[in-house]
Amino acid sequence: MKILLTTIGLSIYMQLAVAQTKKVTITGKITNPEQTTPRVFAINFLNPFDNERISAVAGADQQFSAEKEMLFAQNMTVYYNDQFINLYVIPGDSVHLVIDASKLQQEKFAWLKITGDHAQESNQLNLLRSQLANLPYHAYDFSVTVPKLLESIREDYQRYIDTLEQLQPLLNPTLKAFFEKDIRYGIANQVTDYVDKSSSANELKARMALFQDPFFDLGRDDNFVTMMYPYQLAYESSWRLRADSSYVKYISDGRSLEAFIRSAQVLAILPPSASTDYMLYSALSSQLKKHPQLAAHLSEVERYFQNPIHYQYLKKVAMKVNDPSTRKVNLGKIYHSENSIVSFDTKTDFLDLLAKKHPGKIIYLDVYATWCAPCLQEFQFAPALHKRLKDLPIVFVNVCLQSTQPNWNKLLKERKLQGENYFLDADDSKLLMSKLNIGGFPNYMFIGSDGKVINRNAPRPSEAERVEAQARTLSKR
Repeated sequence: MKILLTTIGLSIYMQLAVAQTKKVTITGKITNPEQTTPRVFAINFLNPFDNERISAVAGADQQFSAEKEMLFAQNMTVYYNDQFINLYVIPGDSVHLVIDASKLQQEKFAWLKITGDHAQESNQLNLLRSQLANLPYHAYDFSVTVPKLLESIREDYQRYIDTLEQLQPLLNPTLKAFFEKDIRYGIANQVTDYVDKSSSANELKARMALFQDPFFDLGRDDNFVTMMYPYQLAYESSWRLRADSSYVKYISDGRSLEAFIRSAQVLAILPPSASTDYMLYSALSSQLKKHPQLAAHLSEVERYFQNPIHYQYLKKVAMKVNDPSTRKVNLGKIYHSENSIVSFDTKTDFLDLLAKKHPGKIIYLDVYATWCAPCLQEFQFAPALHKRLKDLPIVFVNVCLQSTQPNWNKLLKERKLQGENYFLDADDSKLLMSKLNIGGFPNYMFIGSDGKVINRNAPRPSEAERVEAQARTLSKR
């Protein structure tokens, strides 16, 4: 059965890839709402080649909708009520969600009803994925050999499979195939540090053998059914480039164009597939975001893509990095803390607010969450960065998202963050993250004096030299 499903999945993919993408539509309605009921939904369609988050707001009639072009049969998420709703969709699907606001405090998604295409699969996937997520993580020993670590991984995988069978003995065959892949690449994501933090080039190459084992089954395009698979491909592409001496030298010498072309050459030797195209897309889009000028040379890597649709997604990235304009989004409340006094502005666009407050100045925006460890680590580098750029017309702004206001107040008191400090509640966090296409934390951006995004992938405070170089260039505009 597994082989049959895989064959069907590949056949469906090839038909879609050769013909065209199709839209997936999500609609929904909130019933029994109260004044405090959340009304914003963060919808992540998780198209690996276009993972732009969308926010949908329930209107006066309590209804909302969103749609996006999709390539694969896969899972996607809707973030609401501080929980991820997992859905199983294929291109062309239409799914409807009904939210009973009177039951939002109840467990096991008692407040949610899923109808429409593949509703049965979505209901099962949603409940089971949340239950499996509660299993304790296995602590892996990264000092062991590849065979020893692989043995531990297989044991952990079986632990999840056994639990899955206990939770749902008669699982839908389509979902059984999904969970086998989802668990496999979920575990892979937990052990990437084994390779990622290799201390030498030789150790890197030796440890990369872990993911070449048949257990991980890399290169099969039906693996895209799980959102975890593209993460693994992105790691794989970065490791292959780090293992290439020519690419490493180009990066070390600051020769971004040569590194860009070499990336395509290194990855294109892999067997032709959507997986290989995604590895190309992942590596090249990452470099485009760091060096927007590479967009002028995009045609030089077009021939390395097997599917022209995938190359078109890379062209979209190039267009966005060179024209990072954003739509206006009026937020409900923008909380501002100054000298321990919290005030707020209402019904205004956040970037417009900053531009009007600081005419003629550029803004270095730090987007963080109170629970984000890397965010907290970066705060220690901020004072030195502020001092380094004190002669420039620049304002440092910190905005806290997807956190609680008490935790924000506590952090400000303990960390004594310099610069301007803002906070957005859950609904407004989703709106701003959609507006700025923020997929995680921390995130840093340069905002121009006109309130427009100049660079949505600015260096971190710990990369002070790069921040300074960009800030000084921008200040001369």
